[in-house]
Amino acid sequence: MLLELSEPLTGIQPVALPDCNNPPKIGDVVQVAGLGGYMVNAAGHTLPGQPPHLQCANMHVVDCKLTRNSRCDSDVPYNNRLCLEEPNVDVREGDSGGGVIYNNMIYGVIKSTGKRVCTGPVVTVKVCPYMKWINQKINPKK
Repeated sequence: MLLELSEPLTGIQPVALPDCNNPPKIGDVVQVAGLGGYMVNAAGHTLPGQPPHLQCANMHVVDCKLTRNSRCDSDVPYNNRLCLEEPNVDVREGDSGGGVIYNNMIYGVIKSTGKRVCTGPVVTVKVCPYMKWINQKINPKK
C-alpha cells in the first residue's frame, strides 16, 4: 500500500524504498509487521480479537517453489513473490498491507493470509517490480 499524506507526519520516520540491486536472498532475515489475529486454537485457527499493538517478527526468506501452483497465491505473479517462513511465526487476517523490511528498506508487502497457521511459506508481494509505478506516483511529471 502506498500512502498519500497531505502533509508529513511528525515523529515517524518513513522507511526507505528498496535498493533493487541488493534484495534479500534465500536465508536472509527480514522483519514483518501487522495487526492480524495473534492467538490460535489447537487446530491452528485464529481466535477472535486483535492485538493491542503492532506485532513484529523476524522471518527467513525461502524459495517460493512450494507456492508456484497455489490457487491461494495466483493473484501474485510468481516472479513478483517474496516468500517467508519461520517456525511458529505466520501472518494472519488483518496483516495485509504490512511491510517486509530488510536493511531498513521495504522490499515486500504482505498480500494475504491463510486460514491455518504455519502450514507453508508466507507469500508477500515484492516492491521492486512496481518501482516505476511508485516513482510515477511520488514524483509526478509537472
